[in-house]
Amino acid sequence: MDVYNPVINISWPMPGVFGISIVLGIIFAVLVIYLVLYFFRLKDQARIHNYQLFLFQAKRRGLSNFQIKILRNMSAYLKLANPRDLINNAALFESSLDDFTEYIKRENEDKESITDIIRDIAVIHKKIFSRGSYPKPFESMSDLEDSEVIYLTDDAGNIFPGKVAGRGSG
Repeated sequence: MDVYNPVINISWPMPGVFGISIVLGIIFAVLVIYLVLYFFRLKDQARIHNYQLFLFQAKRRGLSNFQIKILRNMSAYLKLANPRDLINNAALFESSLDDFTEYIKRENEDKESITDIIRDIAVIHKKIFSRGSYPKPFESMSDLEDSEVIYLTDDAGNIFPGKVAGRGSG
């Protein structure tokens, strides 16, 4: 069916239901694609923002680049959406230590680098969760605070993190 316009002397074809539904479908598809891309861009911006805040908090607490990489790998291993959760939650940090050290040992690292990583995990815990002033060097058991993470070695040369739960009479 054609529509005649007497002013311009042009006859235009009138779209049918099928033509209108195709045009509206295309507009709807473009809108959905735009909204999905916008959603992913917002998620990516939130991820970048969380990571920048994580770096800011880690640097403010005096962590080195290697220690920040360890924390980032711990958060990736735990599949955390926000790596700041690892810095803000001591229970989450401490609960992930066993699994993370087993993961490191499975990755066929040499014993020296495993020792360095576990030593740095103890330092990270001290720097992040210790409320005291600048830490003094460890000289005896009395220098350790309760719930402090340390690294231990056994007679076989195995290395693992430990947490001070208390002190005995000796």
